[in-house]
Amino acid sequence: MESKKFNFVNWPIYGDEEINSLKEVLESGFWAGSRAKYIKEVRKNFLDMQHGEYGFAVANGTVSIESALKALDISFGDEVIVPALTFYSTVSAVIRMNADPVIIDVDKDDFCMDLDELEKAITPKTKAVIVVHLAGAMCDMDRLMSIASKHGIAVIEDCAHAHGSEWKGKGAGTFGEFGSFSFQHSKLISSGEGGFVIAKTQELEDKAWNYVNCGRESRTSVYGHSTVGTNNRMSDFQAAVLNAQILRYKNHQQEIRENNYKYLTEELSAIKGIKVQKYNENMTKKAFYNYVIMIDPEVYGSEKCAYIFNKFHEDDVPTGLPYPPLTDLKIFDDYKNKNEIPYLNVTLNDTPNARYISENSIWLHHRVLLSDRSEVEKFVVYFKELLNE
Repeated sequence: MESKKFNFVNWPIYGDEEINSLKEVLESGFWAGSRAKYIKEVRKNFLDMQHGEYGFAVANGTVSIESALKALDISFGDEVIVPALTFYSTVSAVIRMNADPVIIDVDKDDFCMDLDELEKAITPKTKAVIVVHLAGAMCDMDRLMSIASKHGIAVIEDCAHAHGSEWKGKGAGTFGEFGSFSFQHSKLISSGEGGFVIAKTQELEDKAWNYVNCGRESRTSVYGHSTVGTNNRMSDFQAAVLNAQILRYKNHQQEIRENNYKYLTEELSAIKGIKVQKYNENMTKKAFYNYVIMIDPEVYGSEKCAYIFNKFHEDDVPTGLPYPPLTDLKIFDDYKNKNEIPYLNVTLNDTPNARYISENSIWLHHRVLLSDRSEVEKFVVYFKELLNE
């Protein structure tokens, strides 16, 4: 087939809003700290978007998970259940707290945590579950919260892919004790690096804030340190970019992505052997971090997925590598690396769904969904041609 070059939008997208805000920060003299302007604006606008009440920005999405675990007093001997299909930070944060990760499989339709497996994995040592809203699709939050309440375990929502997602009108990140967000370069809202912590209560917010703000005992404290913390605050340069990104996202980008998602899903779902990630019908608003296409190896053969991925790369279709199951990571080999992490105690359950999804899916970058409809239509024709080669 003749090579087809596409003209999808570039990422990240920026404009005068970011440029003018950065200039304002430079000239203000307040590049960080309590007098910095955009840190406050980010807090207000992001909490408003997610319908949250308590929270604050941090340096990145990894430390947002760590701060949540720290605030919940999770430490040595505590078990934290995580899904197998996610970025490494979800499990590394647990390890850094000296706690014991328990890795379970994901659902074969929405690719989020398998809640039947969650119930099987809970033990008297289980203190929390980190649920990952993968690629913008939310886990079944009604059932998840019911399970957590029944067993008395805390819930941390990893919302790195779920900016703006809602379940029955309630924002992602506001169900559990904590919601963790990332604003890393590839994310739907980006400041290069950055993160956000949403807390259920003022007390939990204060404990997480204490951890990332040098262990300070309060927001008015200068040299009063009440715990061993770290410094993972966001600068106002990051916040200046981030605030403009938040406003642009919620004002029009989310709607553009959803319209293209609906078109693409209607077209691709009609193709034999092609399946796309399922979004639960209780989601009243959706984020689209990646558009995940499953290619049935029984219909197209085991090599077709890799072939199409390589063709996408050649023809300027932006894709990301699927996550490998956490259970397959090198750090867990042979139990996997006691020399590097002597205290590592991890439970590796069978994860066949995660492995199948990883081996047979292609993840389109979300900028495809921000592009002109004509480019998306051209992509559909191109994809069908590749399937038939």
